[in-house]
Amino acid sequence: MDRTNSGKYLLLVGSPDAPRALLFGNRHDYLAELDDDEFVIEDLMKAGAPCPPPEPLTRRLAREVDPAMARCYRLADW
Repeated sequence: MDRTNSGKYLLLVGSPDAPRALLFGNRHDYLAELDDDEFVIEDLMKAGAPCPPPEPLTRRLAREVDPAMARCYRLADW
C-alpha cells in the first residue's frame, strides 16, 4: 500500500542550534513543518537513517536554504 501522506524524509535546515524540521513524503512532496518539539524530532532522528537529501529535495531547498547545510533522515516505512 502506497501511503501518499506518510512522512518519508525528515530534513533539518537552518541553524544547528535551532533547525527547522521539514517533513516530506515518498514523492518528495512537502507535508509539514514540525513544531519545535525537541523530543519528537529527536525520536524521528533516532528511528530514521541518515541519508543524503534526494535530488528532488535539494532542488526544492536550493530556493530557500543551502542544501549542503541540510541534514536528512530517511524514515522507516509503517
